[in-house]
Amino acid sequence: MNIFTGKAKGDGPFAIFRGTFKYILDPQYVEINAKVNGRKSSFSVSGILDVQVENFINPVTGEEQDAIIQLPKGLIFKLAEAAKTKVMGILIPNLNFDDSGKNAFYSIVEYKGP
Repeated sequence: MNIFTGKAKGDGPFAIFRGTFKYILDPQYVEINAKVNGRKSSFSVSGILDVQVENFINPVTGEEQDAIIQLPKGLIFKLAEAAKTKVMGILIPNLNFDDSGKNAFYSIVEYKGP
């Protein structure tokens, strides 16, 4: 919780994000199933959340599109591959939504502590 709430300091964006949440739910210790494969990555927690991303498809040619976002002074990432959510759903009692079909990004990030 110290990292998530920004109390751990360091150079990540977590302290800024904390102010955007109305509620913080209690931690749950669960198995996370992850497949890291760029714009075709996915992760899930059985019965709780399912996220799958996919490439954008050119509507004229049907070909997959390569879109790269570069933000030299970016807060969350400096370089990312643009994608969209094939599936993006969370279902727990105090938080549930479906954001399938929305923009998504794949990036490798590294944050360091104080």
